[in-house]
Amino acid sequence: MKEFFSLILDADPKRSYNALWLWTHLIKNKDNKAWLKHQYDVLVSLLIAETVSGKRRLFLSLINQIGPVSNPRSELIDFCLDRMASSDEVAVRSFSIHQLTILVKQFPDLIGEIEYALELLENGEIPAAIASARRKLIKQIQKLKN
Repeated sequence: MKEFFSLILDADPKRSYNALWLWTHLIKNKDNKAWLKHQYDVLVSLLIAETVSGKRRLFLSLINQIGPVSNPRSELIDFCLDRMASSDEVAVRSFSIHQLTILVKQFPDLIGEIEYALELLENGEIPAAIASARRKLIKQIQKLKN
């Protein structure tokens, strides 16, 4: 798995993209998911450094599928808050909101900051994927407040 994971870092952009895409399917196997969970810090670092929107989407998909981790990275919170209100592709924005839904359970003190960011999304029309992710995040916040 280590060798296959290293393909994500391949210099050939197509090969690294394809490896990432394949990992989004391999993670459905619990052994692969457990192994990939140990790569969480690497995935977050790669996500934050990534400039290609399609690869950001795949990194976020992997991180979301990993689920909660014991020590989430604060940079990921900042990244997701920035991306959810950005002009990035819809999937990146939606996956960022989904990741915040996972993270807010571990950091309920972020509720105020997240609610402020969600208010910014209310202005104007938003795509259905973002609206759905926003509703789920709002429900999660309401659960935590009660």
